[in-house]
Amino acid sequence: MPLTVPQQRALVDLAHGWSALNPRVLRTLLDAGLVEYFVSGERSPFGIRVRRVRLTERGRRRVA
Repeated sequence: MPLTVPQQRALVDLAHGWSALNPRVLRTLLDAGLVEYFVSGERSPFGIRVRRVRLTERGRRRVA
């Protein structure tokens, strides 16, 4: 699947540790299997475990 420029930028941003993504771009990348959610060891001020986004192996190959 060809990626749009915003999707390509989002993958590169994620590869460099930045994860403030546009929700529509994030949904597309999740559906394509390029990123995944994981629960980090952090907790929010309300005691909820924080959910983060990271690249999958397929996403890392796409960025490389």
